[in-house]
Amino acid sequence: MSGRPKTSPRRSSSSSGGTAEKSSRTERIYVYSVDGADGRIAGLTALVSDGGDEAVVANLAGSIDPVLFGSVIGRLGEMDLDQFFSVDSDHD
Repeated sequence: MSGRPKTSPRRSSSSSGGTAEKSSRTERIYVYSVDGADGRIAGLTALVSDGGDEAVVANLAGSIDPVLFGSVIGRLGEMDLDQFFSVDSDHD
């Protein structure tokens, strides 16, 4: 991630949730969240696009602890995601 240009996210919020947008020359990230009870997040949707023909949409529903979620997101760079998402050819 250190090779990417640093950008400042734009944010807006209301009493029920908020949105954030972060973009660089090659990538745009949009996040919409809904506030839940006790400081938790009731739901979160993210859209990531590199400006090409494809995009990724992720939707998380349910009660999300923002501290735990932030910790998991922060550790993604340490995880071997190729191994996590590898396909076992024995089950084809």
